[in-house]
Amino acid sequence: MKTIQYLFLLLICLSYQACNQCDEVILEPCGGSSDRPMVDLIVIMDHSQSMADDAQAVSDASEAAIQEAAGLCDTDLEVTYLGVDGAEFADATLFATTHRQYLYALHGTSLPLAADTLSPVGQLAEQGADAVADLSVNFDWRENACRAILYISDEPLDGNTSPTVTDAAIANAIARANENGVTVFTIFFPMAVFNTPLHIAEYQNLSENANGEAYINAGVGGADGVFNGEIYIELLPKAVCQACNACKLNRFVE
Repeated sequence: MKTIQYLFLLLICLSYQACNQCDEVILEPCGGSSDRPMVDLIVIMDHSQSMADDAQAVSDASEAAIQEAAGLCDTDLEVTYLGVDGAEFADATLFATTHRQYLYALHGTSLPLAADTLSPVGQLAEQGADAVADLSVNFDWRENACRAILYISDEPLDGNTSPTVTDAAIANAIARANENGVTVFTIFFPMAVFNTPLHIAEYQNLSENANGEAYINAGVGGADGVFNGEIYIELLPKAVCQACNACKLNRFVE
């Protein structure tokens, strides 16, 4: 019996010693802050002529969308608005600067870009997947800030190219986003000719594999999708609030 008592006492002592050696669980600050994370959000839009009215709608709705985001989660938010490589509609909107112009201003015109890939004439402004890859790698993200991209378009994710070319561009965008901690959201409201399961799946593939969400507004009976500011006001706060995916772990531990 004494042997059993000694063993029991020894187990208690060992347990106490082990607990004393345990490190306290320390939660990593989200977005460089324990209470008000920094979030860098890029809103980038297909820069083709068919998007001109929608660029204006997003511009008009931006203030309300940002206010909505602030009400849902208090962040130190910086938003940058860009168009995909190309300059096909008037610069009276927030999307006057292309992603190529922005990155060249940062790094010089010798910077290699995914968007350098040859595209059919007229498709340069629709290389959404390539633009996501370029910005994920080369944007001037603030140190420790959470990173998010919201891409808006009415056409396929890499211009009207072959599925093989588009699949490769999407795979590259997913890889570059994940490597650089970028959450990718998309809004797709296709023209009737692109209102197909294949093109819808492209957007879902990109967002879901880069920790974000795809909003698909494909219209009824093959009709063109309809974009309005309400869609943007609904999704932008999600992009902001879900940019810091690491915060999800903190919620479990707190």
